[in-house]
Amino acid sequence: MTTAAQRGADAVADRDSVERPAPLSPGDFSLTVLAFLVHCLSWASAALLISADDVYFATGPVRAWTQLGTLLVAGASGIVLIRSLPLHPRIVLSVVTVLLFVPSGMASLVSASAGDSNVGQAIATNLWLLRLLTIAVFPLIVAGVLATILGRVPESAGLANPHAEAAEPTPQLPRHRHASLVTAIVLIVSALIIAVAFAFEPSVGSFADAPASIAFLTACASLTASTAGLYSLYSLTRNCIADSAPGSSPPPRIAQVLTAVAVVCGMAAFMVSTSRMFGDGADLYFGPIAGPVGMGGTIISSVLLSVLIIRQPAHD
Repeated sequence: MTTAAQRGADAVADRDSVERPAPLSPGDFSLTVLAFLVHCLSWASAALLISADDVYFATGPVRAWTQLGTLLVAGASGIVLIRSLPLHPRIVLSVVTVLLFVPSGMASLVSASAGDSNVGQAIATNLWLLRLLTIAVFPLIVAGVLATILGRVPESAGLANPHAEAAEPTPQLPRHRHASLVTAIVLIVSALIIAVAFAFEPSVGSFADAPASIAFLTACASLTASTAGLYSLYSLTRNCIADSAPGSSPPPRIAQVLTAVAVVCGMAAFMVSTSRMFGDGADLYFGPIAGPVGMGGTIISSVLLSVLIIRQPAHD
């Protein structure tokens, strides 16, 4: 290969490495999980404040400002979640996040201060509609981003740059077999808790009438299942890298799909369950649909993910 051709191959390899970021390091993964938990807890706090009966929380500006604060925290943690994306998608999704969460957080504040003003009430109504859009769309963004960044493996260096392997070999990563099995157990237990809690409701499957204790149990199990789903995909990815670096194949596509389903459905069940503890958020959070669908999706995706982990080869 001539010097010019070699420089061209090196340039292509450098450009590909920029366009295809490296897999998450353990530290980056820990920060991603922390941001995900903060995002979910902020969403849950906002859901509780919005849907709770007035007897539990004071009405007025304090409650509206608190809702604004929780939704701003949810938006900020959502921006942290997308930090590992390439530059252009990261910029676009960051702008979308700001445009969704800032007006959504102001909905209650504008509604409380509008009084009898027709203009103010019209603005508040539009902001409430935007909040519904945020609730329906942003969990899908979160799920897609997490499934993408947690399923990344290094590209084959030998195809783009034949000199890369000799210059800097890819380190072999340890397998996470035992930790993966623990994750599978957590997924199964979470799915069982959700199923039992839903089956033994006094109202025989009417999620809207679930008592606070069952709603709390379902919320905890849903959040645990979503978080365990993130770790399952991350461990599967690291195991694939350890098996065949540097040209390793990604984890099975079904693992990414199941993780995305677990995140979306777990977030839906967690948010609706939280709103049920102190009030009724059926209209605002699509409770009659989001509750059962979120719980059912969490159960199915958790069980299938656990089966995928258990069937993973145990050799090093």
